[in-house]
Amino acid sequence: MKPLKSILLIDDDDNFNYLHMRLLTKMNVAHHVEIVTNGQQALDFLISQNELKKEYPDLIFLDIDMPIMDGWSFLLEYEMLIRKVFSKSVLAMFTSNGDEAIRKKALSIDFVNIFFVKPLTTSDINYILDKYFTNSPVIA
Repeated sequence: MKPLKSILLIDDDDNFNYLHMRLLTKMNVAHHVEIVTNGQQALDFLISQNELKKEYPDLIFLDIDMPIMDGWSFLLEYEMLIRKVFSKSVLAMFTSNGDEAIRKKALSIDFVNIFFVKPLTTSDINYILDKYFTNSPVIA
């Protein structure tokens, strides 16, 4: 499978960002991974992509608990943004909290494709790639 063009990783936890970036790099999942640490930075990044006529990331990983703008607040703004630009990004929410109520709330949102408990694993990434991007998973 050829790598995705880009991934946006939205998480304020440096340790998880390091682990996830290392995993994505090892698996050669994308040509570029952009990391931002809160929802507002993510919105600013996506708006700048739109203004520069660049494509949105193929895949967005969104943490729930972050300072400045959390994942839930980001989703409200993102919904309005994607209606304007017709984004086809796959959106995966994740959190370190495995609470079933949080998972159900996340998956009740139409444009949230999938939910994971951190940290992401090779199996998680392969599942996303297989389900949303290709018929054959990446093997790491």
